Amino acid sequence: MAGDRDKTYAALTTLYEPGNALAEAPTALGEFFDSARIAELAKAYMTQQTDVTADGKAVVVSAGPPGAGKTEALATFQLQGYRRIDPDIAKDLLLAEADHAALLDYRYAYTLPDGRALNLRELAPHIHQYSTQVTDVVRALALNAGENVVIDGTLSWKPLVENYIDELNRAGYEDLDVVDVEAPLEVALARVKQRWWTGRNNNPLGGRFLSEHHIRVLYDNPAESKCASNAVLLAELAREELGRGSHRRFDVAEPTNKPQLTSETTFP
Repeated sequence: MAGDRDKTYAALTTLYEPGNALAEAPTALGEFFDSARIAELAKAYMTQQTDVTADGKAVVVSAGPPGAGKTEALATFQLQGYRRIDPDIAKDLLLAEADHAALLDYRYAYTLPDGRALNLRELAPHIHQYSTQVTDVVRALALNAGENVVIDGTLSWKPLVENYIDELNRAGYEDLDVVDVEAPLEVALARVKQRWWTGRNNNPLGGRFLSEHHIRVLYDNPAESKCASNAVLLAELAREELGRGSHRRFDVAEPTNKPQLTSETTFP
């Protein structure tokens, strides 16, 4: 089965390489996901969660490479009532909407080495920019309402650090908790590939596909990702600009291959 997995992953990766069949998203998707539809999907995203509270104006930002185990780490905290702002949830909404409009039927033109066509989530790279737009709108609505929020992501793009601080400042938030989940490059690569394969075989939507390239660019060295330094910077800036920041780091531990808390710092 590992052989099928690796051949199928390699074939899918090749389809997305520059100049190949899936390198560019169909222009019809850009026409379909205009600003009005993005706003509608942001509202639909928010209706999926009904237990959100706004009493504490609390914010948790996750960081770390894909596959490291951020969902597992966040599950160790008491986050009932927090709005979960997750690009993967937005992607599923977008894919379902585009599929309903028959805009993703091109996936049936390709048969991968395991004998099956592409699944919906394997087209996620084609709607990535629109998922960012949806979560940007959701985040703005949630912060304007003073909700408790979990902002899920990698935090690999350094400008996001100041963007988040500016948004929280304008909305009157006074503290922020950062949860960084790190894994060595080779561990992250293996976990991402296995997560995709498990989804491809067990989920009607398929597995979340990311090429090795998209993981490797997050690392300056194989021990930890670029996200780690951005996570610390965000917590420190929260202390300076908002009043309080905390930083918790998890690392994927051997032999369990599970994220474990390795450090905790509060910047009062």
